[in-house]
Amino acid sequence: MNPLVMIKSYPHGIALHLDADAPFSDILAELEDKIRDAAGFFQGARLALSIEDRKVSPQEERQLIQVLSSHGGLTIFCVAEKSGSADEFYVRALQKAEPRAAEEPYLLHRGSLTDGEVLENNKKSIIVIGDVGEDCRVISARNIIVLGSLYGEAYAGTDTNENHYVAALVMETDQITIAGCKSGRADVPARGKWFSRTKKMPQIAVVRNHEVVKEAITKELLNDSGLELF
Repeated sequence: MNPLVMIKSYPHGIALHLDADAPFSDILAELEDKIRDAAGFFQGARLALSIEDRKVSPQEERQLIQVLSSHGGLTIFCVAEKSGSADEFYVRALQKAEPRAAEEPYLLHRGSLTDGEVLENNKKSIIVIGDVGEDCRVISARNIIVLGSLYGEAYAGTDTNENHYVAALVMETDQITIAGCKSGRADVPARGKWFSRTKKMPQIAVVRNHEVVKEAITKELLNDSGLELF
């Protein structure tokens, strides 16, 4: 019987090769058994993670990370949906993160996310210095700040607090979820004869009446909304 989960470890990372067709509950169960047997090997490790051979949802990613953390004793610092055949891939992923992130209330990621990369942290806000590609995802327990263009998916407030936000210098996506509330697709104005491109302004997505809406970032909004910076 072919294994549902294969674990390949590197000095700075771990790759999970998952069966593409098996029920996810069976994959979790097999991962739990395997990682428990190897707990002594991984205990206290701080690694990057890649998920291979199967597309998983944000919820499934969190379940996989939970198993690795609770049964394997390791810390997953960042997640990337990208095949890596050498340890250098994981080294680069870890180097993009601010070394002092453990001391700060946020995770700082230096560089753009590309090629289906996923950046996730289940405790802190996330700041990305760069762009988030349209096939990439950022998942944060708290807030997400993109100092660049946000084209991909953003999931903020996974701790279920609706008072979190997603902000970007250029907001080019409607795939935003905050505490389970989703954004509605924005209406695109018709391009008439005298249409002119308006200047892109920094925007923030917040929850209003259980729906995610986008607003221009203003001093008044930040001061009066009660939003926490990080």
